[in-house]
This record gives sequence, structure tokens and C-alpha cells, in this order.
Amino acid sequence: MSSSPSRGRKRLLAIVGGLALGLIVAEAGLQVTDTRPERFRPPRWSVFDGNSFQRSDMWADGLIKQPSPFAGVDMGQYTPGARFRIEYASNPRGYFDDRNGVEMTVNKLGLRGPEVTREKPAGTLRLLGLGDSFTFGVGVGEEHTFLRRLEGRLGGQRPIEVLNAGTQGYNTRDQQVTLENRWLTLAPDIVLVIFYLNDIYRDESAVAFWNNGEGDGVYLQPTGLARHSHLLDWFQYSWRVRNLRRRMISHYSQAYFTNPRAFFDNASSSSRQMDWPASRAALARIVELSETHGFRVGLAIFPELMSLEDYPFTAIHTFVNETCGDLGLPVHDLLPDFRGLTDQQLWVHPTDHHPNEIAHDIVARSLEEFLRTQLVPDMFSPDGQTSP
Repeated sequence: MSSSPSRGRKRLLAIVGGLALGLIVAEAGLQVTDTRPERFRPPRWSVFDGNSFQRSDMWADGLIKQPSPFAGVDMGQYTPGARFRIEYASNPRGYFDDRNGVEMTVNKLGLRGPEVTREKPAGTLRLLGLGDSFTFGVGVGEEHTFLRRLEGRLGGQRPIEVLNAGTQGYNTRDQQVTLENRWLTLAPDIVLVIFYLNDIYRDESAVAFWNNGEGDGVYLQPTGLARHSHLLDWFQYSWRVRNLRRRMISHYSQAYFTNPRAFFDNASSSSRQMDWPASRAALARIVELSETHGFRVGLAIFPELMSLEDYPFTAIHTFVNETCGDLGLPVHDLLPDFRGLTDQQLWVHPTDHHPNEIAHDIVARSLEEFLRTQLVPDMFSPDGQTSP
């Protein structure tokens, strides 16, 4: 009878020993191949100071952005003639230059793109794009931004200028204020408002956390014993990423994502603290300006480039679309154009979820169809040429 416990102990020791050996072999394999979770350093900004590019932040002491003269526009405005770069830790698509970056420039009027005259040339159709960093095209060369591509696609018998007034950090109210006080002097014939979903809720609600890759764990560094063990690093990293995902799921289950109309109709203190009331008022004002100044205006909804296979913001798209209908504002939802694609395919970099050159091309093609068939069909002929 005494042999049974002995056999049980041996079996247990064999199991434990096997597990230990397996862990040792796994650790050794990871050590030999130096295989750890993929991590990156954050993107780096630099600005041209007249002699060379120097490391900076997004403002660069006025060399990239300067304070706005308009009350409430806290994100400033681009400095005319600014020249700056953003550089990444790697070059996953081979798109970046030899320093894994992209150079961006601002013309003398404060717009991204080539120099243009303030006075509109005779016979030229002028389209002004309003938006934030998605519209500006952070991380993408000027020639690949959707507004520059759109200009090329619309070009034909009649000269067309597409002006990029996208500005990092701007919300819809900022766009309305600068349109009214700055850009109307450019006499646009068409104004395109590119609506990004963080104009519904406040940026503090953590979407920026997901868009810079932090929510995917790209900056998570090993702690404790995981700093000395590749295997423990993988276990710790996987556990922390799962926690981040649980936080994201919990975050997106809140009422202003799942039922935005009921949330904002409630007029509670929580809804009043969101960006949407100011954004809606700004859109209404832009429609008024279009009637007063004689330009056509349309709005395009730019989706979050995340979880496209199980998109958590469909209710917000519907809400914005319905509100634009109430305001008499033609609207175009870009989400269907991204269906079937993975979010990683469309990011500038794992640490920067701005749309890359592939996404910009998709948007340009979609906006061309919106302009030709819905917003200003009278300005374009059916054969794809510009009407005289």
C-alpha cells in the first residue's frame, strides 16, 4: 500500500519537472533568438530653424504653431512657412525616408501645400478642406494627402485649387471660427468639413490613448523579474494588453457611444460637458455662412481606424448623419469605404494611428464621387471633367 503514494509523488515530480524543463527550453529559445513583444519609442518631432532640423514638440516655440488670435482656439495655428518632420522607430511599409520620417511644410498663408495667392485666380474653382490632423495628413507626404489627391482627380478643363486648412488638434468649433475669421477671404466655392469622431466627445475620454498605439501596448516596458526573463516578459505583456483591451471595451460601452441621441437629448451635466453641443452649433453656423457667402458646403465623417471588423462607433455615425440632415448639410460617411480592411493596414505606424497613404487614397476616391454625384454635380460633367 505504501507504494501508491510513492508512485503519486513520482508522477507529480515528473509533471513538475517536465513543466520546468519546458519553461527552461522556452526561455532559452526566446533568449537565443532575442524574441520579445514588439515595442517602439514614441514618434519624434523636429523643426527646421533656418539652418537644420532640431528636436522639438508640436509647437516648437512658435516655429511650427503659434497662438491663434481668435478667442477659444486653444490649439493655435500653423506658422506661415513652417517646415517640420515626424520620425518613427521603424519603416514597416518602406514608405518613409532614410530617417524613417516625413517632412511637412506650411505655405505663406498658413495652409499645408504649395504656395497659392490669396486672391482666387479668374476661372478657378477653389475648394477649402477643414479638419484636424487627419485632414492635414500627419505622417504622410503632401502629394499623398487626400486633399491633394482629390485636386488631381478633379482636375480637368477648369483649373481647380484644393486648399488644406487641416490643423492638428482642431475641433469643429475651431474650424468654424477660423473659416469665418480667416479663410473666407480666400473666396472658396466649396467647403468640405472633415468630421472626426472626437468632436462628439471630449479628448479626455481616452480615444487619444488608443490612437497613439498606447492602448495596443506598444510602449509597455517590462517590470520586476520580467526585465530579466524573456518568457516572463511575454506573460506580463500579454496580461497587461488584455487588461487594456478590457478597459477599451468598458469605455466604449458608455451611453454616448451606444446611444448618442438619447445621451445628448437628456441634457444632463455629463452631456453638456461633451464637445457635441459646441460642434453642432458650429456646423449650423457654417451652413449659415455658406448661404451668406455663396459657397457649397458638405461634411465627410472620418471613422476611427480601429476595430473596423467590429466597429464600436456606428451609432455615432448615424447620429451625426441624422443631425446633418436636420441642418440641411450634405453628408458623406467614409466608413463603408474601409469595410473589409484591417485597421493596421491603414495606420501611419503602430505608434501613430493617423491614416497612411493607403487610407488617404481611399478617402480621395470616395470624396471625388461625393462631389461629382451629390454635393456639386452641376460643377462637373458626367465624363469626369470639370464643367466650364
